[in-house]
Amino acid sequence: MFSVELFYLNVPGREDKMGMFDQYKNENFFDIFSDKPTFIWTGGGIERIDYGDMDFSNLTDIDFYLYEPSTFYHQQKGINCSFYHEDLWEENDNLRSYELDSLAKLARIHNLKIRVFTSDYNICYEKFYPELELHCFDLFLRQVGNIGLGLDNVDPRTGQGLTKHHKFFCANKRFALHRAMIMNHLQNRSGRFSWHFNFPRNMEVENFAWLEADKLSKTFKENWKKFRHREYSIDLEGAVLIDSFEYCGQAIITQNLLSSEMPKAMADSCVAIVNETRYGQPTAYFSEKTFDPMRMCMPFVLVAPPHTLQYMKDLGFKTYHDFWDESYDEIENHTDRFIKICELITHIDELPDKELRAIVKWSHNIQQWNLEKVESFRKDRTILK
Repeated sequence: MFSVELFYLNVPGREDKMGMFDQYKNENFFDIFSDKPTFIWTGGGIERIDYGDMDFSNLTDIDFYLYEPSTFYHQQKGINCSFYHEDLWEENDNLRSYELDSLAKLARIHNLKIRVFTSDYNICYEKFYPELELHCFDLFLRQVGNIGLGLDNVDPRTGQGLTKHHKFFCANKRFALHRAMIMNHLQNRSGRFSWHFNFPRNMEVENFAWLEADKLSKTFKENWKKFRHREYSIDLEGAVLIDSFEYCGQAIITQNLLSSEMPKAMADSCVAIVNETRYGQPTAYFSEKTFDPMRMCMPFVLVAPPHTLQYMKDLGFKTYHDFWDESYDEIENHTDRFIKICELITHIDELPDKELRAIVKWSHNIQQWNLEKVESFRKDRTILK
């Protein structure tokens, strides 16, 4: 998470202030912006921005880029996670965004036309924010488009010289409910996993945020009792104690990182299970966590909000529907989608090793396409609704 800060370009009477984006000036990064006054808001989760003494009287319309996903909240409920709110899918019409609230207020006060670019796909809140023109354009993804994992002295396009010994790879640097549940399903399967959280004995899987726990199988709940004290270490030394599910976003201790092990573990595995940052929200979203297996030329299963695979396809990426069932992406009920993803993981796990390795080989064209797409994504100008 970045601290909340405002950056801007082309504001009359103001010197351009781009801060951490200055390093990209020589890469034509600023070409993605129009000649309108342009603001970038990093961070999130607050109801207002401090504009200082900025004068909006000479402005009529501006572009506003949200650097992180919208921070949703429920109008009649308190926040249920440390960094963001997740809820049952039928509550979508009761959810609002702190960031959009703030920008709608700015538009009303100063009579501005504001185009808002977010990292949230299939935004369905135009009726709640008539003051704003909403678009999907993830500035963060463009910034990190060609920065990420890779293997020294190995061409990831061919994987030459690499032998895969494990079926799955799954990394989890922050705590979240969906990540804990996926890791519960992955335990005892062939894989390289990152999980460094311990739970108290009374921390059972129960209705929380988006989860309808009564839909979970008896086997899943029995396995949970064994999983609570298991630890898998690829990228971190030392366990983190978690007292409740409300610790979503619990940060790791930076000095304990072992990041050099991550690409090696990925190269040693066939399929990446990508536990994205967000899960139980209505708008699709993905991050650099999905880019990493693309850079490593790995097939992937995406644990993310609904329609995220469709979002990626609309941006020009390719997925693996020719090799396994990706219909989970269309399921808006978050618990049902989770169960469908677990069923897919079980299906892949039950494939003979020879067949799974063949899928990795046969999907080479998809892997190379996505790799080239990621490496050029900084220049991508696709704007979606």
